[in-house]
This record gives sequence, structure tokens and C-alpha cells, in this order.
Amino acid sequence: MNTRMIMPIIIGMYVTFTIGAMSLSPIVAAEESDDIPITAQSTGEHDALVAALTQANLVSALQAPGPFTVFAPTDAAFAAAGIDLASFDTDEENATLVDILTYHVYSGSVESSAVTDGLTVTMLNGDDATFTVADGAVRIGDATVTTADVMASNGVIHVIDKVLMPPVDEPAIPEGCDYVIGIDDTGLAYDNIDLAIEVGQTVCWIWEDESMAH
Repeated sequence: MNTRMIMPIIIGMYVTFTIGAMSLSPIVAAEESDDIPITAQSTGEHDALVAALTQANLVSALQAPGPFTVFAPTDAAFAAAGIDLASFDTDEENATLVDILTYHVYSGSVESSAVTDGLTVTMLNGDDATFTVADGAVRIGDATVTTADVMASNGVIHVIDKVLMPPVDEPAIPEGCDYVIGIDDTGLAYDNIDLAIEVGQTVCWIWEDESMAH
């Protein structure tokens, strides 16, 4: 996202940080001399994240000087997302895992005091994510920040309650086609069943695997 030392965690006083006009607490204080992977390991609720970073060969990247801002899903968030690391056993699947994990990392430091409603940042995978500050809560995408400003030697961690999924890229329309119709995720139906076209327009029918039902 391979050192896996378990470092002691110091639970600090409950502190309220101002985020725009909103507030968020509590704050967990960790050893600021530890890098992001070690700090994440020491929280006791990010074992799944550290394991995923290890499998994706991203631990050393997050041990670099940075600074980085990491939005760290808890173990419960990984379980709710149904992410089974054992299922990522091909190069393509591991590339997907890297894409998911780097969508949780911003190259730069964004502490809570810098967050405003509508702030958009470009994550390490190249996709944008937007903050929402409303009703006493701070969200990044569809995840809520539950603990802010866990400081590390090379950046800051914000704990979130969901795994962020990168936006799906719109498929490129091949030259000569006005519309493209493919097969949906079930492999049993078209992905667009209601399409209005004009005379002279071209519809292309495309799927990637000829063994799919069609």
C-alpha cells in the first residue's frame, strides 16, 4: 500500500479537533516516531489493512519519507466489505487490490484542521475523493472518519468505517461506435437493456470472454 512489529499504543486524552465548522473526537495518540505501517499495526484494529498492504507489496512504499495521508479502514470495515485476501491470487487480482489500497492514500499531509466541506483530493491511484462535512460528521466518499489525526513519522492516519472503492472507469467507446452494449456482471444479461438510438447511429456489441453466456 515488511516490517510487522507490534508497538505499544498510548491512548491519549479525548481531544476535540475542529474540521471546518464541525468537530470530531476522540483522537488516538500514537508514537510519532513510528512510520505509517507500524502505527497502523499498533492501533489493534488495522490488522486486515496491514495484511493487505503486505500482500500488495505496499508496506515499503508507506515507509518512505512522505508525507502521506492514509484513510485506514478498520478490521470490521474489511470484514463488511467481504474482502478475502486469499482470493487475490493472480497478478490481475493483486493489481485490483493495489488499486483499492492506493485509493486510501493521498501523497501529502491533510490534517483535520485543513478539511473543509467539498474538499477534493487526488489519491495515489489517480482517482479523486471528496470530503463531506455535515451534521457533526466528516466523510470521505461514503466512509465516515471515526478517529482523526493519528500522527506518524511520515504522515497522518484518519480511521474510517468503510473500505473505499475506486470509481469504475467508463469503458472507452471504440472508433466507429456510437454506443457499446456488453454483458453485465452476471454473464447472463446485457448491461444496457434500454437504449434509444437515432437513424444512422452504430451500436457495438462487445464482451471480453467468449465463454460467457450470450
